[in-house]
Amino acid sequence: MEQSKLIELIRTFSREELQELQDFIHTPFFNKKPFVPELYDLIYDQSPKFHRLEKKELWKVIFSQKTYNDTRMRRLMADLLSLCKEYVAWKKFDQDS
Repeated sequence: MEQSKLIELIRTFSREELQELQDFIHTPFFNKKPFVPELYDLIYDQSPKFHRLEKKELWKVIFSQKTYNDTRMRRLMADLLSLCKEYVAWKKFDQDS
């Protein structure tokens, strides 16, 4: 998972931006998906090195009783990636006068 587009994008953020992104993701106005904040929090806890990020391990924490479903996990990661891109756009819009 360390080579995913999601992790590559998150690696570009400063510590302050990661915290701001966390607030962005946890805001119901921007995010309507219930498990995305949990996934981000797990990834955030591993920053800045992002070692030991395995999709199956993250799944166990988020969906403890359910059998691993790679398609659902990839969708969850794609949802988080989309939110990260929205954050970048929002940040750029906010900085422009």
